[in-house]
Amino acid sequence: ALPILRMVHLRAHIAIAETGTFTEAAKRLGITGPALHRAARELEKILRRNLYRPGTNGIGVNALGEALARHMRLALHELTQAWGEVHRSRGSGSTHIAIGTLPLMPKRWVASAIARLRAVHPEARVELREEGYSALLHDLRWGAVDLILGALPPEDGEADVAREPLLVDPYVLVVRNGHPLTKVVSHTREMLTKYDWVVPSQNLPRRAALERFFATLPLRPRIWLDTNSPGTMMAVLAETDCISIISRTQLLLDGPTNLSTLSIEVPDGGRTIGMTQRSD
Repeated sequence: ALPILRMVHLRAHIAIAETGTFTEAAKRLGITGPALHRAARELEKILRRNLYRPGTNGIGVNALGEALARHMRLALHELTQAWGEVHRSRGSGSTHIAIGTLPLMPKRWVASAIARLRAVHPEARVELREEGYSALLHDLRWGAVDLILGALPPEDGEADVAREPLLVDPYVLVVRNGHPLTKVVSHTREMLTKYDWVVPSQNLPRRAALERFFATLPLRPRIWLDTNSPGTMMAVLAETDCISIISRTQLLLDGPTNLSTLSIEVPDGGRTIGMTQRSD
């Protein structure tokens, strides 16, 4: 007779998929290698499918095994949430929500939302994780986060995620207080080409908007610094006569007081702030 599918099979398979090898999975679970192998092989027998393959660092999951692990991880996450709801219906237990935020998400927005949540659900426990969109999207699909807050990518994405726009946050051009351009009443596009620029990294939506803006200038300005760190960008702006781009809301809520905006608008310059969740 085939063995019964048990929690040990699920936890073993998820650990193998997340760590990459049987050896690392056994270490994470605190069990012996033979015990992990036994659970993994029993799972293959139960499902009558091959789930593992040898790799450069050891035995890991194949494509089917990875898809299965993701669904298992989500199922366990849903069961945990359901168990919490049962306890809360009886007047005990707490709410847990894991939120992924992008690095440029205004921190005061997030803090305000959490404060309002706490007022309604004082027992709630919030977990915040700040990473890039690709990493957070992986965590969302695996159930490690419940939603992502931040700038939505331009593409629609896959069918397994749902994106809800919340607002459009326009970009503005910024310089330090006392910059020569702050003494000019009316700015021209030609003026912008006479100064060096601090620009976002190539993989950020702001860079794409800035490149479209550069195409409208009479001469492409010199890029002096390329960075994915908003803090570094603002610090450099405060110490130099460089120009950069930032969202208006981020400047107002999280930006330093030693930066000024220029009067020239960035055409097609805005990021859509929204929420990304699993579509189901």
